Amino acid sequence: MAGCCRRSGAGISRDVPVPGDYDGEGKTDVAVWRPDSGVWYIQKSSDGGMLSPQWGLGALGDVPIKAGIESASNALRTYALKQAAPGKL
Repeated sequence: MAGCCRRSGAGISRDVPVPGDYDGEGKTDVAVWRPDSGVWYIQKSSDGGMLSPQWGLGALGDVPIKAGIESASNALRTYALKQAAPGKL
C-alpha cells in the first residue's frame, strides 16, 4: 500500500515511542521520548521539521502518556507525563 507508512532509522534502544499528531494537521508524527534526558524527539509530518522539547525524566519515574484534544475534526497530541511520586519534578 503506497504512502501508508514511514520508517525512521534514528533513536536508541531506551527511547519510548510516542506517536501522535503534535502539529495539528491530522497526520501521525514520528516521535520518541528519551527517558535519560527527558527530551521528546518529534518529526513533524506537516513539513519534516524537528521539535525537541525537554519535559520529564525517567530517573524520577516519569512515564509519557497519551494526552490531547480529541474530537471528530482534531486529534492534537500534547506532551504529558505520569509521575511516579506526587510532587517530584
